[in-house]
Amino acid sequence: INAEYMGDIKLIVDDPQHSDTNPTHSNILEGFKGLAAGADAGDSLFFHYSGHGGQVRDTSGEELDKYDETIIPVDYQSAGQITDDVLLESLVLPLPANCQLTVLMDCCHSGTVLDLPYSFKASDTNMAPIFDGGYFNPNSVPQMGFNPKFDFQKAIRIGAAVFRAWHGGKGWGGMATAAWNEFVR
Repeated sequence: INAEYMGDIKLIVDDPQHSDTNPTHSNILEGFKGLAAGADAGDSLFFHYSGHGGQVRDTSGEELDKYDETIIPVDYQSAGQITDDVLLESLVLPLPANCQLTVLMDCCHSGTVLDLPYSFKASDTNMAPIFDGGYFNPNSVPQMGFNPKFDFQKAIRIGAAVFRAWHGGKGWGGMATAAWNEFVR
């Protein structure tokens, strides 16, 4: 990694010699906050998670399969797992418009761990056009499928809560008003 960009990179690793960067529940959430807080329109961000993933019983009743997908921090027994709802609220929704976030999840149950409206399944059928004839085809666009677990109403509620928190609870009115005001700025 080019040393010039190291200040832009936050590493949270399971390394006993660096306990301040262990992937604890708190450190992971603080990393999300730091990523979102420093983001501007036009930025390209990257988040990579390699670790354990899991599922916990959905207590809100919003998941069709009755389970929230999770990532599992090293202190999960005392601090709990980080659910897909928390990932969406703290990693995705706070980002500004026109900011690109690329997420690579190397864990079990990662397919819908961000609760996004679309998902991509890397099946042979979906990957074939990308590697046409055994060669990478950069002009091929992967086929995105609608995520049947996506709950638009939940996304609106979370977005409204994030908006209210972002604006100190004052806001500009409803979400439509807020979106319009952002659009015309």
